[in-house]
Amino acid sequence: MNILALDTATQLCSLALVKAGQLTAELSLTVKAGHSGSLLPAIDQLLTLGGLEAHELDLIACGLGPGSFTGIRVGLATAKGLAAGLNCRLAGVCTLDAVAAAACPSRLPVVSLIDARKGEVFWARYTGDGRRQTELDHCRPAELAELVAAPCLFTGNGLSIYGAELAASLGERFTSTPESLWQPRAAIIAELAAAQSERPLPHEIKPIYVRDSDAVQNLSTPPA
Repeated sequence: MNILALDTATQLCSLALVKAGQLTAELSLTVKAGHSGSLLPAIDQLLTLGGLEAHELDLIACGLGPGSFTGIRVGLATAKGLAAGLNCRLAGVCTLDAVAAAACPSRLPVVSLIDARKGEVFWARYTGDGRRQTELDHCRPAELAELVAAPCLFTGNGLSIYGAELAASLGERFTSTPESLWQPRAAIIAELAAAQSERPLPHEIKPIYVRDSDAVQNLSTPPA
């Protein structure tokens, strides 16, 4: 199976190309002003690196978030457009699931964290083989000290900001993966998408936001 995978939930845009079941090309781009202008050229570059034509793709796999609201929307819209134009299958993968999967197998439960800004993280807990145990949620890092009762392996880009705070508050309950595993990887998105047994229709695949966007929050806040 030939798979183009992408994740745009963070400032590190990740792309991967799987050709006949083998990872053949991978790109990571640091994006600070939105993903829309750089995503399609990066996909063209990836296909060239992997020696594959777009019409040869069987599956477009997209990270659904949570993470950057704009990044998630741009990534999913691009994935849906490509899948429709190329008449190939589309699959969505939770970005927190992909970050956790990169840390597995683990002898400890895994806590996957993605920076949610505003002093919060998106998070979920997983078994050592990557099965999600909790609902996707968002909270302040200090609250995790009450939510995580047993030793866990922490991973995800939330650690780049809150790792020291979590280590201090959780003590022996805190162990972290190497920093090289903290960012979402499209190669893992491709792997999880290929393993999915269900095949939802493109219109059924929706972004995973977990928390309302700033615009929605502002609309729901009464004027002073």
